Amino acid sequence: MAVEHLVELGHRDIVYAGGRGGTVGRVRAEAYRSAMAAVGLAERAEVLESDFSEEDGASAARQILGRSHRPTAVVCCGDQCAAGVLAVFARADVNVPGEISVVGFDDSYVASLSCADARHVPA
Repeated sequence: MAVEHLVELGHRDIVYAGGRGGTVGRVRAEAYRSAMAAVGLAERAEVLESDFSEEDGASAARQILGRSHRPTAVVCCGDQCAAGVLAVFARADVNVPGEISVVGFDDSYVASLSCADARHVPA
């Protein structure tokens, strides 16, 4: 559903942060690949190997920031991973969702938290 929603919004360069973390991690990464194929974007599917933690999400975000061509959206394996992605983007003054959209997974309590002040947190 996340990939379909992003495609409906006009995104085509959608990466996935996940794939590690046992069976659930592998299943979610495969679901992302299948969803990308279903919307005709199989050749653009890319998994940034990550676990479910904030630090793994932060690592994925740093990989994205190091690129000359960035994706326009990131689907994260879980909400904690998404929080790490958002924190790094906030510190780098990347406008979310203006420059890049970020989607979490699980609808956990973390999804209700704001990262608006993350750029003011010491690195």
